[in-house]
Amino acid sequence: MRKKIISILFILVILMAGNMSYAYNRTSYNTNKYNTYSESYNTSSSYNTTTSTAITQTNGEYQLIIEDDANLLTGSQKELLEQEMAKLTEYGNIIFKSINTNTTTAANFAKSYYNNRFGRQSGTVFLIDMKNRKIYIFSNGENYNKITDSKAETITDNIYEYATDKKYYECASEAYKQILIVLEGGKIAEPMKYISNGVLAVMVALFINFAIFKIATSNKKASGNEQIKECESYFEHTTPVVQRTGSHRVYSPQSSSSGGGGRRRRRRPEAEVVAEATASKIK
Repeated sequence: MRKKIISILFILVILMAGNMSYAYNRTSYNTNKYNTYSESYNTSSSYNTTTSTAITQTNGEYQLIIEDDANLLTGSQKELLEQEMAKLTEYGNIIFKSINTNTTTAANFAKSYYNNRFGRQSGTVFLIDMKNRKIYIFSNGENYNKITDSKAETITDNIYEYATDKKYYECASEAYKQILIVLEGGKIAEPMKYISNGVLAVMVALFINFAIFKIATSNKKASGNEQIKECESYFEHTTPVVQRTGSHRVYSPQSSSSGGGGRRRRRRPEAEVVAEATASKIK
């Protein structure tokens, strides 16, 4: 039983390690997948400012910008994306940016691009970096209060497969839909978070049960004297029984005598009694 429990725990540890490794690869920008991260601080870095069919729209104090330098979107897709992004200008600047060249990381590019253009003003940029093959969400100002690091990571967890399948419009569209839900105070799906929490809860429960089982079954070994005291000892005997098995008489005729005198009667022997006793037994 103990070996079985240890085996189950070992398998769960492997699964948990694999899950943690999977999450780490995504946040560390695995080259086979698109990944993201979101932070709010200033940093300087070089970035490509060349624009291709850029769209700029100003709604109140905030701007909507689409700069598809990597030419990932068609003209009609840009128009549709512009309509979807317009709703987010209520909360801050909203930018779509795609690039083919990059002399730094996707994270540094997105931060530098936004901060050099808008500083600490509220807003969010969604970047597709084809050079490093990564996606990245950066927010600042009031937007960052809701589009936090964990929320940005969750959003990109939910959409990176679109980019992997080269469905760039669908990837950007779904990103802005989920960003809008969060800005409006709604909730988005967080499957990886629930899976990680579930696995962790199961592991903790198993460790607790194993500890209880260990304590309950770990009896102290009895000493030699205690073992002797616990041994059952007894003495058994049976009372000897005398049993009469039979009797017989012996006839002895009188012998004749030439001498005088009267007759002499010979004494008859008593019947012989054969006694048999059973031996005492000691157990």
